[in-house]
Amino acid sequence: ELATLLTGMERQRREIVSRMAALSEKQREFTAVTENMREGFLLLDANDRLLAINSSASQIFGVDPKSVKGAHVLMLNRSVALQQVLEESKKTGAGQATLTRGAYNYQVLASMVLDHQSPAGTVILILDISDRIAAEQMRREFSANVSHELKTPLTSILGYAEIMRDGVAKIEDTRRFAGKI
Repeated sequence: ELATLLTGMERQRREIVSRMAALSEKQREFTAVTENMREGFLLLDANDRLLAINSSASQIFGVDPKSVKGAHVLMLNRSVALQQVLEESKKTGAGQATLTRGAYNYQVLASMVLDHQSPAGTVILILDISDRIAAEQMRREFSANVSHELKTPLTSILGYAEIMRDGVAKIEDTRRFAGKI
């Protein structure tokens, strides 16, 4: 009887060792992917506590990844943007907001993770959009400058054209006005 029991226990031990090895391999793969991302990555449980944070996110928030695991996500940053994206993801399943930290602007994308149709946590990606915002600002400034610079000559052209069209100018002045236009 003891041999059957011991054989069963040995089979269970091998099964446990095999499953632990598979879990360790999955954890290594997950870590390899998230640590090599340029984007910030946060994985939260159903209570918004940090399960995982990659090095990009820890740099963005200026924290040590080991010291914040298990902490509430708002301990990283108490900004309205982060609070809103969490609330929106809980209501609609996904949310996005813009977070500003110093000279940097980030797009924060949150998606709810479901387990059998019930909320199991949230995945948050943080993308650096500082360059895109700077380029948009430069485009707006360029458009405003071009518009301003063109108004004066266009006003003069329009004035001469209206004088000619309305017949206010003498016929001998029309040729001169056309030359100025």
